[in-house]
Amino acid sequence: MNAKSLDKYLIYAAAAVGAIAFYLWFQGAPADQPLFFLAPVAWLSGALSGLPVAFQAGLGYWGYTVTGLRIIIERSCSGGNFFVICFTLLAFTQVGRVKGTPMRLAVAVGALAASYVFTVLASSLRIAATVILLEAGLGFDPVLVHNIMGILTYVSVICLCYLVAQGLVSMLQNSRMVTEHGQ
Repeated sequence: MNAKSLDKYLIYAAAAVGAIAFYLWFQGAPADQPLFFLAPVAWLSGALSGLPVAFQAGLGYWGYTVTGLRIIIERSCSGGNFFVICFTLLAFTQVGRVKGTPMRLAVAVGALAASYVFTVLASSLRIAATVILLEAGLGFDPVLVHNIMGILTYVSVICLCYLVAQGLVSMLQNSRMVTEHGQ
């Protein structure tokens, strides 16, 4: 390890420590927290599926489908684990692709922001797809549908997130090269 790459490893270490700290905090949070994940997930999944939701302290968000199935959107549905995976994936695969401490820090902060957006998107799509499939009356077990939709949405969204990040960092690298060479 040389001095030029020390910042990269310090950012990796900070990302790992931050991800573990968030995970530990998240696992101990009450069911109706964290609202910064739950509120947008409940709103977007409701908007996508037509499920009206309401907040209840100590529980989280809940609503009844047209067929009377009660849906609860609480901490475990908000995507905290996905957020940790998404952030560490982006931080560890993208930070080292750029040069210089300011750019590496910018990519790490971008990874954090992108992880939040993609977490809300993935969790909302999972819940909305589950509600829509259960409302279709096909007779599937709700837990099975919820789990399968989790696999399909989280794998698809993490792949999409990675591809978007790869493209954006490549564009960033290309624009820096053009600027540095005066072209």
